[in-house]
Amino acid sequence: MPTPHLFKQRELRHNKSVSPSAASVFQQTKMSISNEALQKLAREIEVQAASAQQQIGIARTQIAGKQREERLVKLTLSELSGLPNETVVYEGVGKMFAAIPVTDMAQKLEGQTRDLDNEVEKLRKRLVYLETTHKNSREHIEQMLRKA
Repeated sequence: MPTPHLFKQRELRHNKSVSPSAASVFQQTKMSISNEALQKLAREIEVQAASAQQQIGIARTQIAGKQREERLVKLTLSELSGLPNETVVYEGVGKMFAAIPVTDMAQKLEGQTRDLDNEVEKLRKRLVYLETTHKNSREHIEQMLRKA
């Protein structure tokens, strides 16, 4: 069912007897609604840009943390490579330590390195997406301001 607003719009378009002042009042109301809609849209885009900016900071922090962890794992792996194969190393398990062979520990550390590489790559892709979203939001806001 058409809204009263649509009836009024049709009436103004089709009824030639409507006074010019009534048409101008309708146009002013239409313009204010349009401005309000633009303001609402601008606020939504601004919120999206701020959210993307915040998530960019979080992603960068996560990348730095994963890279730090990866460097630590690689350093540990390089230290293990200098030990003889029959050396027993200890791995923390809860509140105790378990003795495991160097080769097993090296395999675990290599697996951790691969996992960390994959996580960093995923975070970098997410960072690119977030930066693109932020850039596009800013461009839309600038376009709206130029048109206004």
